[in-house]
Amino acid sequence: MSDEDLDAAYGILVRLYPNMAEKLEAQRDEDPEKFKKTLERSFPRIRFLVQLQKRDPDMFELRMQDISLDQQTKQLVKQMREARKADDKKLYKEYYEQLETKVAEQFDVRQQIRAMEIEALKKKLEELEQSLDDRDDDRKDLIEQRINELAGPEW
Repeated sequence: MSDEDLDAAYGILVRLYPNMAEKLEAQRDEDPEKFKKTLERSFPRIRFLVQLQKRDPDMFELRMQDISLDQQTKQLVKQMREARKADDKKLYKEYYEQLETKVAEQFDVRQQIRAMEIEALKKKLEELEQSLDDRDDDRKDLIEQRINELAGPEW
């Protein structure tokens, strides 16, 4: 991981897991090499996000929203369980309503992700179809080129 990637990974870590980032910050100052190894070893998902951030910033932001919403829904479910355990129906209902909102938001984000993935696949399919058409147009030349590669040029 380059220093640039390392900084990007740390920035993502701060956004997703601020508590963990705080703990790693001390390690970053004390032992930068250990910090780098910890980050590389412990966060393959972050490596994917670093690459995505460079390649497709819009998709990166949607993925970050999805991860954040997933964390929020898990926290709300935990709070709902605690409210149920405490037999606090009012608090449970509040958490439930918040959960409904967050799950709906996450659904919408995931739909946007899928729509973007479909568009990327359509674009890739168009490129492949164009390549196929181009190869059909160049069929004779490509066959002759391959024969020359295999047998050498004619006399």
